[in-house]
Amino acid sequence: MQSVQEKMLREMHDKKLFDLAHNHTYTYLNNAFERNIYPTEDVSYALSLVTN
Repeated sequence: MQSVQEKMLREMHDKKLFDLAHNHTYTYLNNAFERNIYPTEDVSYALSLVTN
């Protein structure tokens, strides 16, 4: 059984994990202007139902 450290070291040498993070970063940034900064009224109402 491999340890968590061994798995992390293997992933660091492989670089696939870094490539995946890189790709997700650009996807996130490319869609940033399409997301709401603040919750909409519908979302705020739904949150109030959950938190109360």
